Amino acid sequence: LARQDAFGVSYNGQLSLFPCDVREYFFALTKEVMDRFTPKSVFIESLGRQGFPVPPKRQVEIDLRCQYLLSLCFHPSSIALVNEAGMDGDDFRKQVREYVQPRLENANKTDMGDPASSEWVDTAFDGLLRKYLQITRASVADLWQKIVEIIHDAGAEVHMSPVNEARFYGNDLEYGLNRFCDRVCYEPLG
Repeated sequence: LARQDAFGVSYNGQLSLFPCDVREYFFALTKEVMDRFTPKSVFIESLGRQGFPVPPKRQVEIDLRCQYLLSLCFHPSSIALVNEAGMDGDDFRKQVREYVQPRLENANKTDMGDPASSEWVDTAFDGLLRKYLQITRASVADLWQKIVEIIHDAGAEVHMSPVNEARFYGNDLEYGLNRFCDRVCYEPLG
């Protein structure tokens, strides 16, 4: 149930947000917290794609675009999700691997490469990266909405950081999630 990158490496500290079992776990956990502790406000922070965990001890730098691509979830459930939406998830995963592999093999100690800018994300892989993110982002938004319903049904408020461009591209959260925010938490920049 762990998030998997394009090479099939599991990140055991990060759950994939797409398997039914994980979604049911989040629903049950939220309900249990609401029932047992009756909080007035719940801070939602981890329902989104997490960045690539750059190893602290490394011989070379992993360029920024590769880091972005390595943070994508290619768990079989996310591949199935995009396949159901009409996109070939296995082929896209292969394209990502073919992009990242030579860059990892030729990495050096200083070059971080170009950033994974919004313009690059929107056009990379002939628009397939954008499409993949749109499909997975919609699924994450659905998960958020159901979690928010559990919180609101228990009479509590949702405390969250607003979705801005950085969270839209970096965590795959939809701007529309801001409508669920009852209490705003601003995170310091930099």
